[in-house]
Amino acid sequence: MSILSVTVTATEEEFAAFRKIVGNSFDKRTLDLLKLAVLISPTNTADSGLDYEALPELLPKMAEGKTPPESMPETVFILFQRFLREEIHRNLKHLEPLTTLSASKWIESLETLLETFDHAKLILTTTGYEKAIFERNSLKWSRFLLEGNQVIKDALDALDKDIVNYLIQKDALACLHNLSKITVHDILLKATLLL
Repeated sequence: MSILSVTVTATEEEFAAFRKIVGNSFDKRTLDLLKLAVLISPTNTADSGLDYEALPELLPKMAEGKTPPESMPETVFILFQRFLREEIHRNLKHLEPLTTLSASKWIESLETLLETFDHAKLILTTTGYEKAIFERNSLKWSRFLLEGNQVIKDALDALDKDIVNYLIQKDALACLHNLSKITVHDILLKATLLL
């Protein structure tokens, strides 16, 4: 199954009107990204339709002049993983195995879980998000501030893997046994197809 790539390009007239409203501080690519974000709105979709290269432009930025950390300190990362696992368990413990009958409940539960983490749904439903460069981005997940490429990627990887591992341990993903590596994106796509 192939996933459609969505691109939006503003016309020169739209860009001129945009500049009249907001001034000259934004370029045409910013308007294209805004149009795309409005068009896509990831509510109730398994795939955001965004190009992974556009993700960093849509996420909050770090303060100017601030240097992102190389990685999250090990003790903080252990606390972070514990926090993730508690949230995952709390939100997904009631799920039955993924079937046609349970698909809508799965989508609702996964979306509710992902919405507790700043921009997680948008990122994890973007094909190839792992290749995005989050060098100047900043996310706040509960009491954890995630800044810079490696810290954000480690957090996203942990969230994605912890959700999948939890559901595998519950023996709830038998319908995806043919995939060698299962992601949250795969689960949402399968649940959407089962509706």
